[in-house]
Amino acid sequence: MKRKFTKISLILLSLLLLFGCVQDMTEQSEVAYKIGFPTENSQALTEFIHFKMTTNRGILLQEKDDIFINTIESVSSDEKTINYYKYSENQLTSYIEPLLDKEDPKSTFTTLTFGENAGKTINQSIDKPQEYNLPLVTMQENNHLKIETNSGEMILQLSEIMRELNVKDSDRLIFNLSAVNEELFALEIEDTSIEVEEGGSLYLGLFVRRDLSDYVVSSLHFNDLQKTLESGELDNYLEVFPKVDSEGKYSYLFGDTIVDTQKNQIITIKEDDLLSKDGQYVYINGKKPDLTDGTQQIQSIENYANDNDTYEAEFVLDFDTIAKKLELETNGVSTSNINYFNENFVILGLNFTGTFVGTAGFTNVIVDLQNDKNPTAYLVDLGME
Repeated sequence: MKRKFTKISLILLSLLLLFGCVQDMTEQSEVAYKIGFPTENSQALTEFIHFKMTTNRGILLQEKDDIFINTIESVSSDEKTINYYKYSENQLTSYIEPLLDKEDPKSTFTTLTFGENAGKTINQSIDKPQEYNLPLVTMQENNHLKIETNSGEMILQLSEIMRELNVKDSDRLIFNLSAVNEELFALEIEDTSIEVEEGGSLYLGLFVRRDLSDYVVSSLHFNDLQKTLESGELDNYLEVFPKVDSEGKYSYLFGDTIVDTQKNQIITIKEDDLLSKDGQYVYINGKKPDLTDGTQQIQSIENYANDNDTYEAEFVLDFDTIAKKLELETNGVSTSNINYFNENFVILGLNFTGTFVGTAGFTNVIVDLQNDKNPTAYLVDLGME
């Protein structure tokens, strides 16, 4: 009787283990591969093109009533004024249409997203920013920053208010408006004349109340910003930044900085992990020099910060299958990079080596995860290496 019970127990255990293996396999979605660009528009594709267009020196500031308001990022100290532009969601949809049903979409994609005139066909200049509650910001001589809002105007002598950070009247400064709402706005200022210990220029944040009644200055480098957060000086300013989780606990500041606003603590993104450009997701091991195939995992910033094993997307990539689909004779992938990702869309760039020498070919891989049970990967060269 005891021996019979043992056999039954072993059979049940084997079935449970097998069932568990099947469950694990089904949780990781297998990808179907197709050659070419998607033939239909979707929310995820629109978001991707929008991202590429606005990040070609663009900073999205507001999205209200289907109108996108952005500014062109300054990259030189010779640029002295912040300018604003707008376009509608319908204009953006029409802007994308030329990409669909193209056998070779590379040149069209380059024109729409990388070209010198990218976005200019739909971007309309905002001549009266204050009608949109946007501040007028101008850098005058000797690094005097003039700010005008509906409440009035003020001039800040940056060398005076940033004296502790060794900013001088003669320093070469690059400034951009990074966030704005009804009550607050935040500027990021790069002092290219000062080099910090971590390497690179000094980056500063200027946080301003729209009624010009108060402002706060802080270095944006990790240790300095963490001290400013702990001091409570930014408690009344963090609301200007977008929330990146369902409960409104985490805010996305400048660069790759995510802040737990309840604890006033910067969330550390591990060296090998990649934060999405909207600050909402983390691609596990996505920042490694060469991404490997196999299981890919994307986590929300909320789950990532809580260090749990819950993933918003989990799928399997196979570089060998991609090479066979493209009919490439190759010894493998020489370089692999993530060009863009969020919960529903991943864009990779893959370079394949030749069988003996040189390269066998290049492709972008557009992984559409909107149908998470049956994701599709589109293989097409968009020039995004």
